[in-house]
Amino acid sequence: MTIEGLNSTTLTSGSVEDRFRVIIADDVHENRELLRNTIEPVGYDAFLVPTGEVAIDLAPKVKPDLFLLDIRMPGIGGLEAARRLRADESTASIPIIFITVEDETTSLVQAFDAGGVDYIVKPFSKEEVLARVKTHVELYRLRRKLELEISLRKQAEEATESARAALSLADERLSFFTEQEAKRWGIQGFIGQSPALGLVVEQVRKVQQSDSISVLITGESGVGKELIARAIHFGGGRSKGPFVPINCASIPRELAESLLFGHTKGSFSGAMKDHKGYFEMAEGGTLFLDELGELPMDIQVKFLRVLEDGLLLPVGATRPVKSNVRIISATHQSLSDEVEAGRFRKDLYYRMTPFTIHVPSLRDRLEDIPSLAEHFLAHFSSEMGRSRPQLSSEALNKLVEHDFPGNIRELKNVIERAAIECDGEVVQGRNILISGRRHNKSKPVQDITSQRHQTLQVLSNDEQSILDQIESHGPMSNRQCRELLGVDIHRANYLLNKLTKMGHLQRAGSNRNSVYVKLTMP
Repeated sequence: MTIEGLNSTTLTSGSVEDRFRVIIADDVHENRELLRNTIEPVGYDAFLVPTGEVAIDLAPKVKPDLFLLDIRMPGIGGLEAARRLRADESTASIPIIFITVEDETTSLVQAFDAGGVDYIVKPFSKEEVLARVKTHVELYRLRRKLELEISLRKQAEEATESARAALSLADERLSFFTEQEAKRWGIQGFIGQSPALGLVVEQVRKVQQSDSISVLITGESGVGKELIARAIHFGGGRSKGPFVPINCASIPRELAESLLFGHTKGSFSGAMKDHKGYFEMAEGGTLFLDELGELPMDIQVKFLRVLEDGLLLPVGATRPVKSNVRIISATHQSLSDEVEAGRFRKDLYYRMTPFTIHVPSLRDRLEDIPSLAEHFLAHFSSEMGRSRPQLSSEALNKLVEHDFPGNIRELKNVIERAAIECDGEVVQGRNILISGRRHNKSKPVQDITSQRHQTLQVLSNDEQSILDQIESHGPMSNRQCRELLGVDIHRANYLLNKLTKMGHLQRAGSNRNSVYVKLTMP
């Protein structure tokens, strides 16, 4: 197989030895070329391959500084390729950025568990790709340089200061969100009407009213902890400020202090200018610390000091800097157990947990599965340019009988596959491809639907606004619903269909020209 971008000159020429090398694995030729055309003009060598197998085989020859792996590829996908690369000593330390089509509102825990350090989302943003690639390849080179210096028994301080030069890239990792994105991450993003989810929404509304209290979000992987954090931020008084998400497990221990608190010009050799740490990047906004339990013990002491005094001291600085940042953290671990085991400071634990929100697993909110499944079907059908198919009773039964250890993320993947399999027709049981354990709390689909119907009689503000508008002005179209509520087409479609299934509305007209009229509840 010909490897795109691979030739003898690239592999042997000394003149390119110092150029950064990136292996890009994606089964779509256009995606590979787009990424190549993004990074090569700024000095990177790109090696394009269509599968995870080829990426693994090519790595010893290329000796890359970074892998860009598509999560879904024929044969060995990105996740399995990452696990194999991490298991090989020669490639274990090379950073991996995952490529995904899913614009997820939750952290990609599975990807990070497989060894990823970051991810990019299709369609690609050139600036985002360059910022993330540049951050990780330069950090990798600097870490290798640090290891070499240590092996040669150079002074540890000199080696650490050289490595900290990587912090010049930290500004490019910042996530700033517009008012439009604030709507996207608001309360309306929570799909479902179960009592368990209702409690979470109620707690989110409470902490939105206080923009200073720290919040700890707990729950299994895949339940949507980052979505909760974003909803708190964008629904509160700090919504105009930055939201800076950090995964504590991905922070290099030797760089943790500088990454969090920043450094000053001249604080070490190569520090040509001041650089902000994550705290300063989040000034006036929210710092979200995912996997809080992975924060190094020596950093926990300094972290606590910042929280208590509201002052941080960048590396090399003589005067502290005022810090006005809200801390929201998340973990799937039991922090109290970590405290008892001596891996997490008790005083920091109490400082970080004045308000805790526990996000229930999907198996504890079975009545939300129909709404979530319909929402994902609408989303993926729209992406594919198809009309939204219906879920058969057999398919729905199969969904509610599954344990979903991967929670909402797993359900989303199952529905995406089903949307492809059904080809625009009714989703049948055979289209729901899931395996693994079943729980003992499953109910027939009729019971789930009945319970759901009863629960949905308590209307949300948006739903009541729709009914009031139709009562006053007559039939409503999807466009009129969007204008009334300021939501996108998918949210409007979801609300109108939901009210129809509840018996409040009736749909009339063709697909494109359909309108909704109000019915009297029996």
